Amino acid sequence: NLTSKTLTSAETTKTIDVNGIASFDISIFDPNGVACPDCSYTAVTSPSETVTATKNSNQVTGSFIPTKSGTYSLNFTVTDGSNTTKRRLLFFVGNTVSLATTYYFRGISPTHGQPYGTGKDSKTLLLTAPTSTETEFCGSWVQNFPDDIPNYPLANLSGIDTYSWYKQASGYSYIGIQRYGTYDPNIDPGKSQLVSATSTYTWINKNFTGFNWTMDYSHNWYWLALKLYGSNTYWTTFPANEADADPASWAAHHHPDGSTDPSYADFTYQYTTTPAIKSIFDENIMVLSATADPSDTGIISIVLEDSLTSYTSTMDIVLSSPVRIDFSFDTWDPYYRQWTEEASEPGITATHIISGFAPNNYYVVNKDGALVGLYLSDGLGRITFTCLAGSVFSVMDMETVSGGGAEGGHCFIATATFGTPMASEVRVLSRFRDSYLLTNPIREGFVATYYKVSPRAALFIREHPVLKKAVRGALNPLIWLSRKAVK
Repeated sequence: NLTSKTLTSAETTKTIDVNGIASFDISIFDPNGVACPDCSYTAVTSPSETVTATKNSNQVTGSFIPTKSGTYSLNFTVTDGSNTTKRRLLFFVGNTVSLATTYYFRGISPTHGQPYGTGKDSKTLLLTAPTSTETEFCGSWVQNFPDDIPNYPLANLSGIDTYSWYKQASGYSYIGIQRYGTYDPNIDPGKSQLVSATSTYTWINKNFTGFNWTMDYSHNWYWLALKLYGSNTYWTTFPANEADADPASWAAHHHPDGSTDPSYADFTYQYTTTPAIKSIFDENIMVLSATADPSDTGIISIVLEDSLTSYTSTMDIVLSSPVRIDFSFDTWDPYYRQWTEEASEPGITATHIISGFAPNNYYVVNKDGALVGLYLSDGLGRITFTCLAGSVFSVMDMETVSGGGAEGGHCFIATATFGTPMASEVRVLSRFRDSYLLTNPIREGFVATYYKVSPRAALFIREHPVLKKAVRGALNPLIWLSRKAVK
């Protein structure tokens, strides 16, 4: 709950140097909003650093020294009887880049839980430009929320510049910003600027700076609200015609080709580059940290927390040269992983060290549908493999072939022959594999060879159904033997 009053944090500096001091100042309250000096707390960082903290009544102040570059998190937990509240604060260490991302005012209703209202006065900011006139209006105020998450979402927001077509009739009116948007005309202190009354759509630019607002979670972006308050207030993507617009504004922003500049807002924010998290497609996956050793920034550690399965996983990338690989995480659990990676240069060999798997399980690794290999997770649930990183997006996936996964998983040829991994013949072959073939190093080698060649054979069988009868006949002796062995 981003607006919870149980934990409030003062805006300390969040962009710091390696071996600098990362400070925090947190106040603790009970669920009723009353100061709670008796509440207990824990404060830990990812990656792990020593945290020094002092509690005075309900206020906790402290610091830690980050020894790596990248994105750190301070994970703060407060316990009050049976109530537990958690809050994550991000810190950006080392080299950072400033990026301005353009959002366009749109007359489309938000879809990520933002306050909706009547459907006429609470709309969106999207990364795609409008192609037609879209309008929102209300008797007193209108508001817009981002409904897309930008690239490099774990960042420190420093400013928002608005450029919009508006009209309203009040002598007192303002455009303002609210960090955690509510369905009302409220804005944050010091985050509003006055605008004049106008009966026709007028182009106006208002710049807001000095925010220091960390996007501690990727979904923080959805709750930033831009608001226009006045009387008979309107925001539009662009006027439908010249008659609807202020003459000076129309002359400056309507072009000979017939196009008109659309309303937009530039969000300026800073993110770390060593390493950078480019995008996060699954909002259930929480990035705790993404860091690199400053002495070798080619070695990257990304620590994830999946709120649905409550475990932590890391991915280390060891590159042969100082280039960047961007990751977009899709599906992430102990038995199946899928993600997208993109290298900034072609021909880079990357060694992946991935943890958080079920221990002592075999996994098939694929890249863009092609087999990379069969790998055994160690007792800590870690898998290491090396493959060539492409300069275009590559979809990587890993799936268990023993334990935990679906029975019959990755008996490729048998599954193609009998049509389903749940066929009794496939299931008995799977049990034979797990009970006998994967219990001996020599037989493990046979299985590894099988997984290198069988996907192509299975595909050929699927494409040529006439072969299924012959393959069934060839498999029958092995199926009979497997039934005898696993009884």
